[in-house]
Amino acid sequence: KGEDMIKVLESYKLNDVDDLFAAMGYGKISPVQVMHRLQPETEVKEEKRVTKKKKPKGEHKGITIRGVDEVLYHTAKCCYPVPGDELMGFITRGKGVAVHRSDCHNLDRLSTDAARLIEVDWKRDEEHNAYARIVVDTADKPGIITTISSVISAEDINISHMEANTSNQERSARITFVLEVKDRKQLNAIVRTITQSDGVIRVRRY
Repeated sequence: KGEDMIKVLESYKLNDVDDLFAAMGYGKISPVQVMHRLQPETEVKEEKRVTKKKKPKGEHKGITIRGVDEVLYHTAKCCYPVPGDELMGFITRGKGVAVHRSDCHNLDRLSTDAARLIEVDWKRDEEHNAYARIVVDTADKPGIITTISSVISAEDINISHMEANTSNQERSARITFVLEVKDRKQLNAIVRTITQSDGVIRVRRY
């Protein structure tokens, strides 16, 4: 709230501190840049520290955001993109870039603010596991969860999360898995394998 902060706002042609926080959240201005303007004497020391942080921050290191460096991002939990999917990024307020599958149903709503959409790619030369969510509809029979879990484990795929619901009227069950996979090819392969399991009615990615 002091005069130094007012000078920082003026240098970036911003109206108030909230606008500054938003600009940092969008990745347009880095916190280090602001610190340089507030404390110019620490510029050399800060620069040395920043050069050690080349990789963008985020839960998935295999993603690159076109034209943006050192930006916070995360993969969206509504669609769980994995390597091999087409991607689209959405600049959130205060949480960096949310990375979605390009066919995510939420993008229809988010695309109304097209200025906040940004192109995102997978890094072709790196391998990283990612989380994918699938929904398995089955007959409600004893041991069905154990059977499907064993099929998944046999393919050396880790189950990060699992939940199941049953319908007594329809004598069916719906099991949701969050799997840790290498890419869409591996995901498609395990979906086909699960589909062939006894008692499985349908498998779909969600």
